[in-house]
This record gives sequence, C-alpha cells and structure tokens, in this order.
Amino acid sequence: MADTARSVSDLQALFADNITGNISPQDLRDFLVTSLGVSGGMYMNYNGAGQAMNTNTYTVVDNWTANFPSASISPDAANSQIVVDVNGTYSISVTMSGASSVQNVNTETSIFVDGVETVITQERKIGTANDIGAWGLLGTVSLNAGQAVDVRIRPDKNISFLGSHAQFNMKMVR
Repeated sequence: MADTARSVSDLQALFADNITGNISPQDLRDFLVTSLGVSGGMYMNYNGAGQAMNTNTYTVVDNWTANFPSASISPDAANSQIVVDVNGTYSISVTMSGASSVQNVNTETSIFVDGVETVITQERKIGTANDIGAWGLLGTVSLNAGQAVDVRIRPDKNISFLGSHAQFNMKMVR
C-alpha cells in the first residue's frame, strides 16, 4: 500500500489514544510522510516571448518551465497551477522577476484558489519599460484536497509581461 499524507485532524483522531492498539504500521508510515513534508512547486527561467495582459484584468502567469520535486502536492507547470492532495493549511511563496513592455505601469500580483482571489497580494510599479524588477508574495491559506492554486497579475495598462525568473512553492504547515 502506498504511503499517504493525511490531514492533521485525521492524524489527531487516529492518535487520540491507542488503548485498543488500532494504530497499524501503515498508519505510522502515513504519519511520517505527513510530518516530513507535504510540499511542491514550480519555476520559470526566461519565458521567451512576452505574455499579453489587459488593463485591470487578472491574467494567470503562464510559461512555467518545470515542476520541483513534490510530495502530496501536484505541481502542474503545463496548466500553470499547483493542486493540493491533502486538506490542510499551506504556506505559499512566490518570487518573481520580470519586465513590462510599457513604462510606468502598476501591477498587482495575487494568489488565486479555484479562480477566487485570496488576500495574498503584492503591488509593484514598473517604472521603465523592459527594465527587470523583482517582487514576492508570502502567505498562508487553508485548502482542501483537489483545490488548484495559481498566480495572476493585473496591470493598470495593456502590457506584454516578460517573466525572467520565478519560483512558486507551497508547503503544508498544519
């Protein structure tokens, strides 16, 4: 049987007391998988052509290069999202560097869960066209198995966004 990460509440219920001796070797392996880390991510290295982004409209950041090794999280660079496999509270971090084809553009970068914006957001002004700037996001959010998380940018002008380098990581913290 495959070792499976479990939610903290499932583990707390299982290990409440073991008077009946019902904790199996598989339960212990699942505990180890869960406690040693439910994590994963993806990265971008110079995405080539710019990505069109429209004024005041969130656009999913695409052109992720590849997935990081993961455990009980399913990074999907091809679909620009990370899907969680286990209920829990997750720390999400994003670091990005990139440029805009237009000068003096304000951008808002946000984390979305199943298409809904979270409070994890960052505003950045790119003053000079084609000048690479860097920014990051960090926050925690409660997620259920199967939920998809992505990164979106909303500029205040029509732009072509040229992602230079980026990392998008998630780790279950509870």
